[in-house]
Amino acid sequence: MESKVDFKDLKLDNYSNSSNLNSVELESELIRLTCHFDRRVRTFAVRALEQICGEIGSMRVAAKACLSLEYYAHLAKLCKNSEQNVRVAALRILTRFAFVYPEEKVTTSKGFKIRLHDDAFSIVCDAMNDLEVKVRAQAANLLGTFENVSASFLDQTLDKKLMRNMTMLSDSNKNVKNVTTGAGYFGGWSTGKKMGEDVPMEKQEEESQSLIPTGSCGAFVTALEDEFMAVRQAAVYSLGKLAMGRPAFANACIDHLADMFNDEIQQIRLDAIRALTPVISHGILHRDQLDTILTVVDDATADNRMALHALLAKCNLTDSNCVLQCLKKLLHSLRRFPMDKFSIFSCLSDIGRRHPSLVQPLINDLLDIHPIFDTPEQSIDDDFYLARLILVLNAASHRSVICSLIPIYALKHYRYLRRSWPDIVPKISEFEQEKVYHNDSTAFALLPLLDGGPEKTEIGKKSDLRTARVLEPSKEFRNNETIRFVAGLPTGIFIRCLLVGVLDEELSRFRIQVEYPDQTFDFHRPRRGDFLRLDSRTVHLQTNVVVSAQRWATSASVIFTPGIVSETNNGNVSHKIVGKGGLKGPNQPHITPLASAENTARKCKISFTIHPMQQA
Repeated sequence: MESKVDFKDLKLDNYSNSSNLNSVELESELIRLTCHFDRRVRTFAVRALEQICGEIGSMRVAAKACLSLEYYAHLAKLCKNSEQNVRVAALRILTRFAFVYPEEKVTTSKGFKIRLHDDAFSIVCDAMNDLEVKVRAQAANLLGTFENVSASFLDQTLDKKLMRNMTMLSDSNKNVKNVTTGAGYFGGWSTGKKMGEDVPMEKQEEESQSLIPTGSCGAFVTALEDEFMAVRQAAVYSLGKLAMGRPAFANACIDHLADMFNDEIQQIRLDAIRALTPVISHGILHRDQLDTILTVVDDATADNRMALHALLAKCNLTDSNCVLQCLKKLLHSLRRFPMDKFSIFSCLSDIGRRHPSLVQPLINDLLDIHPIFDTPEQSIDDDFYLARLILVLNAASHRSVICSLIPIYALKHYRYLRRSWPDIVPKISEFEQEKVYHNDSTAFALLPLLDGGPEKTEIGKKSDLRTARVLEPSKEFRNNETIRFVAGLPTGIFIRCLLVGVLDEELSRFRIQVEYPDQTFDFHRPRRGDFLRLDSRTVHLQTNVVVSAQRWATSASVIFTPGIVSETNNGNVSHKIVGKGGLKGPNQPHITPLASAENTARKCKISFTIHPMQQA
């Protein structure tokens, strides 16, 4: 039975306020205890040293916020300790050393002098071969904190074979090189055609030594192939974090992160999509890479599909065939998941804007235009035709020559889409034929008033409108289906919607008001995991709203109203209030409804028909 030690009794948080002598003695004593034969003592000592160092990533970068530099080599050896808790804490301390002393020169085990930041990074990479899952997961998580590591060390994590720029010749090898290239050296093999010819002698190769341990090569490759979810998930996070500020490294990471889309764990697939989204714009997707990425289009999880749509909206495709392949996959997904229509349309609009030159050769195929005969007008109610038209119209907004290739009837459809989906279909100047009529006499009379006005006008800050768009269930389901359940027992109604303009701090105050036909109210608070932020303005919500009622003689409608409660009522999670509609009570929170995305002048309301029935 291991005894528990209270680290607060040491009062290490304020140890720096004491004299320098006491600080040095404390560090020295703890370092000595890390070599104790009892693993519990070693664990206690190294955790105390970690407490002295402070949190990783802390803003305290002064030397006093870390241990003395002379203990770095000893702590590096602790990463090979037999106790896993000692190894984990030692890795965290080395990361703190790299944060405080990044440019200090240290000597490796092979006698080479490199930056401390790079040496600590290689030690953490070597920990990816540890036998314990806890150590590997911690090492994979710490790799993402080395933001200033050298590019050569970072590139080596994606290749298990030692790269040439990661080798260095020692002094003895340099002397061998000079001797072998001097006079009297006969390289090569003997021909065997002459008597007394030199015996066969193989040319001495330059024996290079690696700057990092061999086990550190391909650290991310090893982590992404690990059998445990915790290691793979941490590696995906760290790889995406390191690739954000390095375009060349980000381009090399695309293949590795795309391979994680086939992971068996849904959360890892989602994390891989999130990690690849901000860095995918640094490279160009080829056909084989696109094939791997598009496997998630038909994923059964809505969060993965929505995240992939956001990823495809930022990618750079190679040629027109890639655009066509992407369109076919999205249309197939639209057939399987019609509730994703808005997300797919938004994705195709971004693809069209980013690749107008690649869309132009596909106009005839996308709109079914015959080179000789006139084609009949296609139906505006066909979602598949709308998807192709949205792709073409967005490309035409950046390439005016496409406007001359579009059939005449598409102009009428453009005006309809422009009014129905203004966020998806942009304004095309070639299609806008606005005529302005004015009275000359009135214009001349008002002209002096305009000239005499103020030179600058103060424009008030436009309030950010918060809207909600219902994705699921569809309008047909809400209008035609009745949800039946046992009276007195709760049941969940699944809804999916897109929230626009809602901030992160407002998500904790988000509620769904449930209004029953007997004029009672219920407020449902979604879980934190029900929210998925797609970009800086859009949040995807999928949750099960719990409804409950006593037995009704006939079916009736309940109304869901998403909104944000005031900060004073943030503690009210879910409660029912009985009373007249509009009754203001002390327990009833003040909720601000979100506007409907289809018509911002109206509140977003979702109506369902339910029928609580008596159990048979």
